[in-house]
Amino acid sequence: MAPTVFISSTIEDLHHVRDAIRETVSELGYQPIMSEHGGVGYMNETAADVACYQTVKECQLMILIIGKRYGSKTHDSGLVSVTEHEYDTCMEHKPRLITFVDGEVLNYKRVFDCSPKARDVNYPGMDNATATFAFINKVRNESVRNAIIPFSSVSDVRSQLKQQLAALFHDLLDEHANPAKSALDEIMVEVKTIRDALSKDSIPDMRFLTVFKFLLDDQNQEFRQFLKVTIADVENAIPLIYDADDFDSFVKKANMVIEISDVQDCFSAFRSKRNLIHGSSFAPSRFFWGTLNEKPAICSYAIDSDGNIMMNAQTHEFFIKIYADLKKRLSLIVDNKSQNANNRSSTASNVSTPKLCKRSSNP
Repeated sequence: MAPTVFISSTIEDLHHVRDAIRETVSELGYQPIMSEHGGVGYMNETAADVACYQTVKECQLMILIIGKRYGSKTHDSGLVSVTEHEYDTCMEHKPRLITFVDGEVLNYKRVFDCSPKARDVNYPGMDNATATFAFINKVRNESVRNAIIPFSSVSDVRSQLKQQLAALFHDLLDEHANPAKSALDEIMVEVKTIRDALSKDSIPDMRFLTVFKFLLDDQNQEFRQFLKVTIADVENAIPLIYDADDFDSFVKKANMVIEISDVQDCFSAFRSKRNLIHGSSFAPSRFFWGTLNEKPAICSYAIDSDGNIMMNAQTHEFFIKIYADLKKRLSLIVDNKSQNANNRSSTASNVSTPKLCKRSSNP
């Protein structure tokens, strides 16, 4: 089945851009969904804009175009435009998103942002400049799917769209390849551990193998990435993990300096104050039990050139839970070893020494 692509924008001022996107999407074999071309099902007793929001939820990709017009307000609340509400629906239900913004609008916004007096300027072609600029800020300030692609012509949009869809296809192929890669990595770790053990004429170190398996698991990739950017060689972290009972103790043994912050995006919050060399934001799906429409709080951390780490409270709590899970798995190995040793000792003590019978002197 062809992927469905919802095209979201005001219509009257951007019909030429919408048509170009529709043609490009169709040429690539995808199914464009546009209200003016019958792609939206207008159900009985449902407002037209509400039907559009429902359609966004069912699509695999949304292409958002922000031009000079902000557009008409929604039918229900009337607080934001129909286009902005479509965007909100996309972010809530997580279809993939590509955002184009008119380059001239971005130039107007730079003027608007630089001078308070510019807020009273009548920007040519714009029906609600303040709302449009706020909409752009909303897109930019999201922790994910926040890229904005400026355009100045229809050919710009067509070219950029093809590049973005090609990149998306590459990522999807890579996602399918990753499970095989993870399995191969795990096999190589086992081979390395056994090879090292045989070279020392000893039993394989199951603790070492357990830690590496844990870090190679995709659901622990955020913690693995954290170790890579803070300690570089993950193997160097393993002895510290053996010794440290909890995450905070591990941090102390690794000579890390962590600053807990209440900001949502640490990289954006600290980049003007620190010389940052790395930043990461992610939604911690593991350990999150929420309602259907509830989103987990975004985890974020950043590292400066001096090795200082800034992370929000959600990240600190998430890594504490990850580390506790790892230590629990290591403790099971120790418990099993102790149990096996006790079993061997018990077996040995229960074996009675055979008694020697005296040979009778009588015939």
